[in-house]
Amino acid sequence: MGADQFPRGAGGSPVPPGGFGCQPPLEREPVAPQHNTTSSSVAGARSAAAALSASILTDGAKFHKDSYIYLAGLSLGERWDTCVELYFRFEKKHGYQDNGVRLGNGTRAPRPSAIAYWIKRGRPFQHINIDLPTIGRDFWAWIHGLVPASQVAPDGRLVRTAGGNWDELVRPGINGCLSIVALLAWWGSELAGMTEYPRSARDAYEGALEDIIWVLELIGAPAFSVRGTKRPAASPAVNPSIAPAVSGAKRSRRN
Repeated sequence: MGADQFPRGAGGSPVPPGGFGCQPPLEREPVAPQHNTTSSSVAGARSAAAALSASILTDGAKFHKDSYIYLAGLSLGERWDTCVELYFRFEKKHGYQDNGVRLGNGTRAPRPSAIAYWIKRGRPFQHINIDLPTIGRDFWAWIHGLVPASQVAPDGRLVRTAGGNWDELVRPGINGCLSIVALLAWWGSELAGMTEYPRSARDAYEGALEDIIWVLELIGAPAFSVRGTKRPAASPAVNPSIAPAVSGAKRSRRN
């Protein structure tokens, strides 16, 4: 769901979109109305998006509102929009906590340097430059230390089952999963701002995005709860293939 599906009126107040009502056929004999399932689904999705937007802007902490405006305003595709929506539904589930427990550095590797730099600067909601040749490796080395070791596949991606203990990633608030979503925002924006790049660079980003979407679906589900049990040992080393080189890539000029 894109930023355009979170409409706001004057003063930033959310404005729910209009419905997609279906009119019955104009015939003399009574005929059952023909409902357009697709239109109904779209209308429902837009209504849910508008409700979430209103909830963020009304009930969220300042960082929720600021991060929403920044993240939902990026034009990075439908899957990115889905990631943003799931992240804010996760925050809503936990009552829009302001601080919360800090997302750890992981057991294998520290968080990527771009995140440390962002935090040191006070978490401004704007683009932070990242190092594309190393971001895949650094991202997964960090994430692997936060997820159950049993859920890391040989190629470095996540095994999409709910096994193990995911408590290390149940971190709402400004100190939590926001860092992961922000890094994906910079990563995707960096690629979007380039005129040329290897397909492998796009694949690495899209793979990371899909896995984090799945994680947010898991930990954001109403039935999911923190187990509070000991997390398994650290996961195996990152497969170098998930951090492809992007030498020769050309960047467009940023203001």
